[in-house]
Amino acid sequence: MDNKFFKFSFYFFLSSLIIALFFYISSLLHENLGNKILEIPITNQKQTTPK
Repeated sequence: MDNKFFKFSFYFFLSSLIIALFFYISSLLHENLGNKILEIPITNQKQTTPK
């Protein structure tokens, strides 16, 4: 039981750490690339709205 609990807590810690890293990297990418990617649909909407 102790080994199973240790393995479960270890894998849970690893998965949470990986998820935290994923969100951290995605937030960094969103700050750098997200603005450029979001500017494209905004400019398209501005071009289509006057028509």
